[in-house]
Amino acid sequence: LALSSSIASSSGVATLRLTRPLSSPSMSCVEEFGISKEIKRVFVHDGPFASELADEVVAAAALAIEQKGSFAIAVPSGSVVDALGSLSADAIDWKKTHIFFANEFCDENRNRAAVFEACPHAVPAQVHSVGIGAAAEVATAYAAALGAHPAIDNSGPLPSLDMLLL
Repeated sequence: LALSSSIASSSGVATLRLTRPLSSPSMSCVEEFGISKEIKRVFVHDGPFASELADEVVAAAALAIEQKGSFAIAVPSGSVVDALGSLSADAIDWKKTHIFFANEFCDENRNRAAVFEACPHAVPAQVHSVGIGAAAEVATAYAAALGAHPAIDNSGPLPSLDMLLL
């Protein structure tokens, strides 16, 4: 798996461009997307990554908590959540950590359950589920929750978390 990125900034919006196609026919990706905050680093893993990912989460959490008093992270499911299982009770300040979801089905909260299985130290009130219901309603409600949450930087056109894992 190979991905190169170039970061260009215009009007405060960072852009990531795919400069080398992914080799797997089962994977697809958008050519370009924009976000409201500068992208610090992009990692693409093809193989074991749990230890490295845990180290990155610990470092990002420490920096965010030092700078603003909280850490907001969005997680998907599967092996990424499993990798977070190596974080001990004292690896990060769980009382100041807010977990959001990068992908979740709106007919169940299976990723929420996976987070608690992998990270039993997570504070339940700070694991912010997507919700259950009609997709449009759930998406609207979750977008509003992200836009109003004090742990998330909402100074730009889109909510900006401290770390987004995909």
